[in-house]
Amino acid sequence: MIESLAADLWESRRHGTLDDRPWDRAGDHWQRIFRDFALTALESLRAEHRH
Repeated sequence: MIESLAADLWESRRHGTLDDRPWDRAGDHWQRIFRDFALTALESLRAEHRH
């Protein structure tokens, strides 16, 4: 799920930027950052639903 969300996040912002390349060519640096974003987003959503 994290990988899919990270890829979706990347694809949603890449067009027209300097990093306009598909997820599989984003590079280790950007893939790691976007996986962290995805994990943070999921953790936030889980926390919201616990209250």
